[in-house]
Amino acid sequence: MSGLAVFLLKYPSLLQFDEEARVEPGLAVVGNLRRLYGIRRVPSDTAMRERLDRIDPVALQRGKALERFTVLDGHYVLAIDGTGYFSSKKVHCERCCQTQHRNGSVTYRHQMLGAALVHPEEKALFALAPEMIRRQDGVSRNDCERNAAKRLVADFRREHPPLRTIIVQDGLYSTAPHLALLRALDLRVGRSRWRVENEVYNTPGNHGYKFEHNFGHGRQHLSDLFATLTMPTFLIDQIQAWCGALFKAMHRRAGSNRALWARLRSKFLEFHIADRETCYRAIAYGHDPPELASKV
Repeated sequence: MSGLAVFLLKYPSLLQFDEEARVEPGLAVVGNLRRLYGIRRVPSDTAMRERLDRIDPVALQRGKALERFTVLDGHYVLAIDGTGYFSSKKVHCERCCQTQHRNGSVTYRHQMLGAALVHPEEKALFALAPEMIRRQDGVSRNDCERNAAKRLVADFRREHPPLRTIIVQDGLYSTAPHLALLRALDLRVGRSRWRVENEVYNTPGNHGYKFEHNFGHGRQHLSDLFATLTMPTFLIDQIQAWCGALFKAMHRRAGSNRALWARLRSKFLEFHIADRETCYRAIAYGHDPPELASKV
């Protein structure tokens, strides 16, 4: 929950979260974390990295879509595409994929395969749990996007067996084995990737989610886990933007995502917040109600 709070509050670093939640006693953060996130003891940035490094991102996967997102006689559209979020010639871990260059140097990288439920007439989308493209246990060769896609669609069908789904992907997946897999899983097929590329990757990258920021690499799962945590954060915000009138009112008053995140974090730092609705109303309607008690 501490890791999720870092991303929901759009902190630029674990160190700043640590300083404001533990070191600065005058701030209201500790009480707000307890009331809004159920966090009773805030870990230090080092302790958080050590604990999260041991958690496989697979443990985070759960989700449910909205019926209003159906098209073509009750089908959901699942857009799938891959992206890279880390590359280095020095920093690496046991999960990194590797590129050997002719000059003898090695580039270490992390990638993931993202998936999102999209609708052709709706701006909102709902990002699902990604599949990490990484070295698998007991395998010396690099993982690849196609192998990750096999795991992702199989997991999606297992987790959502009754969902009538159209898969949209780019030309990389136009192969007989992949099409046969989709038929076996009762998924229909289309070819498009612009929604997942532009809005699942670019929106978190450009609107304050710190998608490609290196919060820490770790030795096992840490880099993958931090990238994965951006997806449920993005999903939570998208659900609120899609369903919540109060959230929409906040966004209209703030004018942009970045301005809204700044106002939310400001309230979180300066006031003792009883619940999210009270905080949201203060931002949406431009006043601080009595329920928001000053930190002083």
